[in-house]
Amino acid sequence: MNTRFNLRIAGRENKDGRKQIIARISYDGKRVEMYTGYLAKENLEWNTSKNELRKSHPDYDKIDRKLTWIRTRAREIYDEAKMKGEDIDPKVFKGRMNESLPKTEAFLVHSRARSILGP
Repeated sequence: MNTRFNLRIAGRENKDGRKQIIARISYDGKRVEMYTGYLAKENLEWNTSKNELRKSHPDYDKIDRKLTWIRTRAREIYDEAKMKGEDIDPKVFKGRMNESLPKTEAFLVHSRARSILGP
């Protein structure tokens, strides 16, 4: 299993000129995208070449901590599955991510999961 994790900004701009920050996990030819619930202005608050939040974002500390947690938890889920020899599909992966969250978190599961190679 080969895995990659990245954050990106996507979607339509809201009235403040911000877009959604999306977490994308790719593994074994499959992709899971999950909305983080956070927004950033492209180029001003989001570094598109590094795919990371800029320190100029007004909520940098809070959002950066959460994005770091998401990245770490995604890696843990992948590593746990690999150690157990499990074949983890996108729905199971999303479920495990959401089980990890405190009940008050707004980590949205309006995520898309599809094969990178096609249907």
